[in-house]
Amino acid sequence: MDLEQNKSRFSFPAEILPQNPRTQEIMAQREAKENQKRAEEEEMKLLKEKEERDRRKKQKDKQLELEKKEKMAKDQAQKRKEEEEQMNKLEGRMLIMLKNLQNNNTPKEYTVAGLNLGPARCRIMAQNIAFNQTLTALHLARKKIMDPEGVVLAQMLVSNKTLRKLELEGNLLGPNSARAFGKSLKKNTTLKVLDLESNQLTQEGQDFQGIYDFSKCLFKNRHLLSLNLGNNSMDEKCGAKFKEATDINDTLIDFEFGFNGFSLQDIRAIQDNLKRNKRKYDEERLREWRERKLMYDEDVRLKNLYLEEQSRKEQERMEEETRELREQELDEEWRKYLLDSEIEKQQLIQQLEEAAKIRAEKGKGRRRGMGGKKKKK
Repeated sequence: MDLEQNKSRFSFPAEILPQNPRTQEIMAQREAKENQKRAEEEEMKLLKEKEERDRRKKQKDKQLELEKKEKMAKDQAQKRKEEEEQMNKLEGRMLIMLKNLQNNNTPKEYTVAGLNLGPARCRIMAQNIAFNQTLTALHLARKKIMDPEGVVLAQMLVSNKTLRKLELEGNLLGPNSARAFGKSLKKNTTLKVLDLESNQLTQEGQDFQGIYDFSKCLFKNRHLLSLNLGNNSMDEKCGAKFKEATDINDTLIDFEFGFNGFSLQDIRAIQDNLKRNKRKYDEERLREWRERKLMYDEDVRLKNLYLEEQSRKEQERMEEETRELREQELDEEWRKYLLDSEIEKQQLIQQLEEAAKIRAEKGKGRRRGMGGKKKKK
């Protein structure tokens, strides 16, 4: 306490150091320490500010995610309610169509022309098509199908294993539908023809990300043969994406992309790739035809050989049966002959025995007669 009072009572002059290299070194060290301290304080301040921003961002993201989940749950509940209401109102062709889809009793091809196909009915139809095993072609052109329902139709292709052709030309499908179809086509192995002409896959040139994502499916899908994306306001970058995809894809043979903004260079490159794929496709079909023809010829040859062999075996069987029948007849005749001979033999023996008995009786009679005559004399 006394020391502190003394310090406050007396004032000390400023530190005076001699002007020499050692002093300069000490001052430089002090300045470096002060700069380092200020830098550390500034860094700590920035770190705290960053942590605070991250905390607020996480809190905001969490709130947004929660709101998004609540909105999705609310939308799903609303959709289920709409679907239940529509299910209760179904009648006529639409009801028959859904029952046939559920019972796997549809024709090969369905068109919904003349049917009132709203959002709820579209979702109900997609849910029933997902596991159907008889429908191979579905025509949904110009039915005012919106982007959310397009996503449901795309997701249907993940489960469906029989649909070969899907036409959605002239609807209102957007970037989300394009993205969903791209994801589904990476897994689907049965769809051969997809028509998405005259939709809004790029929102009239405002959102290209969905179509960019769609183009990636062509790197993996090896089953789609025909694709129509005409009149969807795609730009040159979209053309470059599809050019890169068709450089790798070797199965797509028909790609309609008219009324878009592809560059002439990409158009020519895509057309060359399609021609290459068509040649390969034709070669494979020709090879398959030749293989089938060889198999057919081989089947015919084997069938003829089989028929000849069967005919020969049948002839041998008939000859064998004839021989066996003849042998049986001979055996039967021989047994009959032996039996008749035995009967004749027995009859002859019996006759001889009877004749012997008769002779024996006659001999006894003669002897008795001869003995009586001698006694009378």
